[in-house]
Amino acid sequence: MKANTKIVYAEDDKIIARLTMIKLKTAGFDVHYLDNGNDVLNSIKTVLPSIVLLDIMMPGKDGITILKEMKLIPEVKDIPVIFLTSLSDKSSVTDGLKFGAADYVLKPYTTDNLINRIRKQIKST
Repeated sequence: MKANTKIVYAEDDKIIARLTMIKLKTAGFDVHYLDNGNDVLNSIKTVLPSIVLLDIMMPGKDGITILKEMKLIPEVKDIPVIFLTSLSDKSSVTDGLKFGAADYVLKPYTTDNLINRIRKQIKST
């Protein structure tokens, strides 16, 4: 993994976000955090991260809508997206994968598992 790999991380649960960001930063990632879906796409276009972590259910735009919009923008369409979800509804996860998500992680998750999945996606790009 290259130094300071950039991540755009969108999560509306501030407690989960705080704990996850501590672990991601400790693991050497440069994390750009947003707590709602409205500003995520602009952040992705500005930061040009190596990977995007998206909560499916967020205030403003939901993760699937953001992913669909990403796929229409040449500069960001190939950035891998990992969905984070507590939804037991498998159709949301299936929809996300159908629209191009690289992976998904069910909440509650261990940060070690999340970091391993991030590294796997970054290596494969």
